[in-house]
Amino acid sequence: MKKLFIIGNGFDRAHGLQTSYEDFHQYLKATYPNANEEDDQFPEVFQTPDGGVACDDIEAVGFIMRLITQAEPKSELWSALEESLGVLDFSEVFDWLPEQMDEEGDVDMWDTTYQNEDVASDLSVVMEKLSDYFTNWINTIDLSEVQQIAALGNLIEPEDVFLNFNYTETLESVYRVKDENVCHIHGKCGEKLILGHGIDETEAAYNRNMELYTGAENTLSEIHYMLKKDTDKVMTRHEYFFNSLNSEIKCIYSHGFSFGEVDLSYITKICESLPTENITWFLNDYDKSQHAVFEERLRCAGFRGRISTFSI
Repeated sequence: MKKLFIIGNGFDRAHGLQTSYEDFHQYLKATYPNANEEDDQFPEVFQTPDGGVACDDIEAVGFIMRLITQAEPKSELWSALEESLGVLDFSEVFDWLPEQMDEEGDVDMWDTTYQNEDVASDLSVVMEKLSDYFTNWINTIDLSEVQQIAALGNLIEPEDVFLNFNYTETLESVYRVKDENVCHIHGKCGEKLILGHGIDETEAAYNRNMELYTGAENTLSEIHYMLKKDTDKVMTRHEYFFNSLNSEIKCIYSHGFSFGEVDLSYITKICESLPTENITWFLNDYDKSQHAVFEERLRCAGFRGRISTFSI
């Protein structure tokens, strides 16, 4: 009987891999030991010999860590990185700027607008580096010592398919799952990775930026969407996978998947692609305390079948 597995970060962590967002935080600290997230200095952006723009990595890492830590619900311990990317507070960048005054001693709105525009442009250069740092970290994760979990290995069969939210190839490397049976929905090692929040910018937020940081509002909006996960685009790119799901699937197993808001559109897509009234969804009992929340989100996503648990 063909099964569908939904694999989240808890799967890799159950195999001893250090793949939490806090592990990424610690990687940044170890890789850039001179980066100081307490430093309130904005990174300098400069032109490269080939005509491009760049910034100092140490300064950029310190600044990015500072912003994320301030947005994180548990502050120093990163636990909700993707959600935090949607609520980053850039106000201090503009608060540091000197006031632009005209000859009469009044605020010069033209010069202020140009200054805000330039700073927002530099901010975009810095924030774009986050994807590079995240990708570099993922590429350091070593699977060579990872062992199968026996009960899980016994559960997986050759015809099973996997929607994998992880960037590692643990399934392929450790469980010998065929590449064509795994959809790395957000990319994998060696590819461009997708990381981001799921929050649309409100008109009120845009207008607030326009009022407070005149000239920067459009670029701040672009940064917000640069850090946003475009789930519609992702699903279009992997349409072949969702189209391949059929009534042969009678069971869905989710392991290490937290049913976060940003990824629920994929669950909705699965429920639209399958006759879920004939399917049993098995939740890993490791997350038993969260099952009521998971079940509610599954029902909201359109799942109409039976919900049970499994253990490994």
